[in-house]
Amino acid sequence: MKTKKIVVVSDSHGNTQALAKLGKQFAAKADLFIHLGDDSLDAKALPGSKEQVIAVPGVFENSYNSPKARKRVLCEYCGVKFLLTHTPRKHGNDLPGDPSPEELAKNTNTDVMLYGHTHIPKIDVSPDGIVLINPGHLKIGDDRGKPMSYAVLDLAQDKFEAKIYKFEDDTLLIKYP
Repeated sequence: MKTKKIVVVSDSHGNTQALAKLGKQFAAKADLFIHLGDDSLDAKALPGSKEQVIAVPGVFENSYNSPKARKRVLCEYCGVKFLLTHTPRKHGNDLPGDPSPEELAKNTNTDVMLYGHTHIPKIDVSPDGIVLINPGHLKIGDDRGKPMSYAVLDLAQDKFEAKIYKFEDDTLLIKYP
């Protein structure tokens, strides 16, 4: 059975050293790296080709205000449908006509919404049964009382496990299921 390991980060805010460390740590193990914005250009510090790194812009990036920006990305791996977005709900910086992440997730039968923005690591399940995962942040130091963190998703056909780790020492913070 095909499996996939995905490393998810968000809100690096210029901390490319942290991304480079994770890239080195997971280069041989990860099939995909996902950066959820602020600053998505930091994703250049991650290893791999364009097919191995997906990034969406954050609300404080200039590209977020472009009608051409891919602010919400739908993708599927091992039968699990994902929505990648910087914010978990509509934001004041969204353009008119930008879809609401919650509505988009519902209307596309999304299994997992990956989001950032709050800098708070969290795994929750919406009333609609959508798994909501925020990997936290990689901004230097503690932010909003939370240490730097990242998520690792292990997928097999129609199944997945999510873990959020403290960046400093790889201590497990949250696990789903």
